[in-house]
Amino acid sequence: MKSEIVAVGSEMLTPHRQDTNSLYLTQQLNSIGIAVAFKTIVGDRRKDLVSAIRTALGRVDVLILMGGLGPTEDDLTREAVADALSLTLRRDATQVAALHARAATWRIPIPQNNLKQADVLEGAVLLPNPNGSAPGLFLDSTFESYRKRIFLIPGPPHECCPLFDTECLPRLRELV
Repeated sequence: MKSEIVAVGSEMLTPHRQDTNSLYLTQQLNSIGIAVAFKTIVGDRRKDLVSAIRTALGRVDVLILMGGLGPTEDDLTREAVADALSLTLRRDATQVAALHARAATWRIPIPQNNLKQADVLEGAVLLPNPNGSAPGLFLDSTFESYRKRIFLIPGPPHECCPLFDTECLPRLRELV
């Protein structure tokens, strides 16, 4: 079984940031018998991200996308996966409530742009993120008649690694 890790974010293409998450994920994947065949870094351009997703889905069984799940307009991972697989996004009411509750603990109203973090891909399972506001997503899908497992996880290391361990690894262990 082959996998690809895609780090999303233009900041990852500068000399000021390093993709340390993929090293950790590679170690975890290898430990359960899943080979990492490719690692890709893609900037915050939707067209480029859709292209990278389609390319990855054409060559691996498991695709892990890290980053691009936040509230800013350049966080486009959900939208790019929706484009690549011709899926729709729906706003999850439970996640909207969770975002409002999180903002209330800081005694601030939730900015409207933060609500995009409650958008869920058609057919995806929400992966809880106790360390941040953007949940992960898991999608068991088909691409060009082949079954694919797709994980969208937050980019900050303190969110990415724990979410991967608790939510992604158990699902991946079932595959090997």
